Amino acid sequence: MGHEPSDWGGVRRSPGPPATAVVSSSARNQARARTTGRPAICTLAQAEEVLELRRLFGSPDYFVRVAVTDLPAYEAFLSRRVMTIPRIKNVTSHFTMKTVKPGP
Repeated sequence: MGHEPSDWGGVRRSPGPPATAVVSSSARNQARARTTGRPAICTLAQAEEVLELRRLFGSPDYFVRVAVTDLPAYEAFLSRRVMTIPRIKNVTSHFTMKTVKPGP
């Protein structure tokens, strides 16, 4: 993962740390992984891009925080890791425009 400027749909991104995306998703039913019996979405926990993975009450069902270098890397992550999970109903992604107050 390099830190070179990249084109984000006409917006030039400065060199620096990877961008963080927040991904929320809902599943029709809890598809279980054949080998572990755990929900299939838990396989995301092994992805190097995933910083945090939470199961939520209500909707959406899952919250995933990921770090990627640019939009093409995010698209590859989404296509390769998220959209291949059985029974994913929808995915919503958010990228931070500006950090107003950083967390601890």
